[in-house]
Amino acid sequence: MSKRWPASTNRSAVAAKTNAVRILDQAGVSYELLEYSLSGDEFSAVAVADQLGMAQDQIFKTLVAIGIPSGPVFAVVPAVAKLDLKRLAGQCQQQRMILAPASDLFRLTGYRRGAVTVLGARRAFPAIIDELATAYEYIAVSAGAQGLQVLVRTTDYLWVTGATVADISR
Repeated sequence: MSKRWPASTNRSAVAAKTNAVRILDQAGVSYELLEYSLSGDEFSAVAVADQLGMAQDQIFKTLVAIGIPSGPVFAVVPAVAKLDLKRLAGQCQQQRMILAPASDLFRLTGYRRGAVTVLGARRAFPAIIDELATAYEYIAVSAGAQGLQVLVRTTDYLWVTGATVADISR
């Protein structure tokens, strides 16, 4: 399962420097930027994976959940998975968790829906990544802008973000 990406994947050297990319540069982490183009109607992490020709469980989406009573956390799960709020609450030792409304994402993270990433977020909330990430040598996450993913070694992502690995999806 450590397959990186199919040979047919559209990989490009994009000049975009998002906050997420700057964080990786400052940390000296190797990465590859991957561009995609989707309309608002078809936008989903699964559609991104399909367009990039990558396994749907190798593309990770970053969600923001609110812990009751402690507050926001980043939950990073595979494109095809659903965040299990009960498992996340247990992992975070919270009474319960709810997903942050899309209208609050920019205020909380500095990113809009479809561009949310732990890297370079406005606030440094705790980050929990689903354990499936460890099955891959490389994963792709948002690079902080719609239409842009960053392919990064899983161990580097964990190191730079300080994310905790746990079983948080179904």
